[in-house]
Amino acid sequence: MLSLDVRAILDRRLQTIVYRKGLARTIYEARQLVTHGHIAVDGRVVRSPGYLVPRELEDRVTYAMTSPILKRLLTQPQQEAQQAQSQST
Repeated sequence: MLSLDVRAILDRRLQTIVYRKGLARTIYEARQLVTHGHIAVDGRVVRSPGYLVPRELEDRVTYAMTSPILKRLLTQPQQEAQQAQSQST
């Protein structure tokens, strides 16, 4: 029989997982990211901070492909490389 306590349930919430994975600086920011559609689970945008993430999908929680945050993170290394190259010449 399953024995789930409150702590175990709270640790499965999407909001908590986003914070623990470092996708957000605070638990409140994690909630905002989720509700505004910046977070995806297994490639699907989930807008409910209380969504209970199955253990097998926990490593599939990431920024949504449509999120401007992801786009900024992907272009940031390119911009830094260009700046370093221009400073060395």
